[in-house]
Amino acid sequence: MAIDQIKQIVIVLLFASLIVVGGKYYYDLKTFRQASVLIAQQAEKEKVIDFLKLFTNKVLEGVGEVSFDDRLQLENAVRDMDDSNIFKIWQDFTNSKDENRTQKNLKKLLGTLIRKL
Repeated sequence: MAIDQIKQIVIVLLFASLIVVGGKYYYDLKTFRQASVLIAQQAEKEKVIDFLKLFTNKVLEGVGEVSFDDRLQLENAVRDMDDSNIFKIWQDFTNSKDENRTQKNLKKLLGTLIRKL
């Protein structure tokens, strides 16, 4: 075999390996992006679950009026979700003037949170 033929074979092998490595890189990048999206969604759901646990503990199972510190903790948990729709529903709930409106806003808040999960 001549040296020119060996060079051609090496070039073809290098080109083929470049295609294989590039394909693997593309596949891994696609997988990484999908995993990143799933991780972000899971983190979002964990924030909702944390809020629901806190809300259940401090409001639904609580006795008497909710303390200022507990209200602040709940408010921060709602803000931490970084969802303007949930925050607006939360404000509607906290600003409710009568029991009927409070119950309607509570149902709306809990329904929205559950759908987010």
